[in-house]
Amino acid sequence: MAYKTLILMLISVFTMLSCREEMNVAPSSLQIDTVKQIAVSGKYIVSGELQRIQTTVVSPFRGSVKWLIANGDIVNKGDTIATINSGAKLQSNDKKEVLIQVQNRLEKNIELLQKILANKNIADNTNELIAELKAYGIMDEKVLLSLSNADQLQNILHEEIKATTITIQRIAQLHTKRMMSELYHVISPNDGEFKNIESDSIVKPGQVLGIVFNHSDDVFVFNAEKFPRKTWSNTVNIFTQHMSLEGRISECGDKSIFLAFPKKPERLDDFLNTRSKLKLFTEPENKILIKRSAVNRSGNTEWVFKKVGNTFKKVQVGTRQYNGALLEIISGLHHNDQIIVSSTKPIWDKTHLKISGFYAEN
Repeated sequence: MAYKTLILMLISVFTMLSCREEMNVAPSSLQIDTVKQIAVSGKYIVSGELQRIQTTVVSPFRGSVKWLIANGDIVNKGDTIATINSGAKLQSNDKKEVLIQVQNRLEKNIELLQKILANKNIADNTNELIAELKAYGIMDEKVLLSLSNADQLQNILHEEIKATTITIQRIAQLHTKRMMSELYHVISPNDGEFKNIESDSIVKPGQVLGIVFNHSDDVFVFNAEKFPRKTWSNTVNIFTQHMSLEGRISECGDKSIFLAFPKKPERLDDFLNTRSKLKLFTEPENKILIKRSAVNRSGNTEWVFKKVGNTFKKVQVGTRQYNGALLEIISGLHHNDQIIVSSTKPIWDKTHLKISGFYAEN
């Protein structure tokens, strides 16, 4: 008698466990979705200012300045902005000292360029090496922004080393020759409006004299604290509390994005040098997005009910936050998989679900 009782108890426990692991469900009680891979774009908003492209003009020597243009004048690339007479305040020993200082600085620049060129991992560290060059400020930033691979970086390094070497050789020749002229011409590097910064009559080597603001309506620059490292879609939006403007990306940098406007908007000047926001979109990426209600959690494990044959089985998944209603699937599901999104029956403690009279055996 006791033996029969034990058998009946075991059968009862087995039946209870089986009911917990498996369940028959009518399709009308379930919401079933087919997983789809879709192309989605990310959206980022960055605060900064839209400005005209500007180029700094510095004094190459020490001396007295004579301005040939007025503050706010429009200049062309190659125009003489000012002359610097080094002879009025410098003796020959001073000139030699200045030349030696310039020569030493250029030699240090070459050492840095050669060090970067000799980097064995230049292909893997291209962006980091370009950032290092920007930090040292020895090459034009717009040239650096145009570089996209290691070959271009190597070519521009060779050219820069060659040009700097020629400059050093010319300076060395000045050490042994009597300078024929003590008057130096300060040349405008670009077309635009010149703004005078330095009002002193005597300037030092490297002292900022002024800025040339590019007045072309083709390209502007949006400066910010930092831009995320992403592959951006071509179209962007600039907006303030009351205005918005659409543009196209011309070039990208870590803290600046050059923007083009196909047709000059009527209110473009209202955006210049004004705090605004730039809305950027990433290039579309294929993602699997599912409703948040389809994902259940047990401790640190996430899982969904996925259709396998004529049964839905509990399958572990990896997710990433996307928005309030959706999660991005990073592992466990594929395009065209079928999953249960919601149920009117208490199914979430089961591992297998059989859908009555709905799915044929695969």
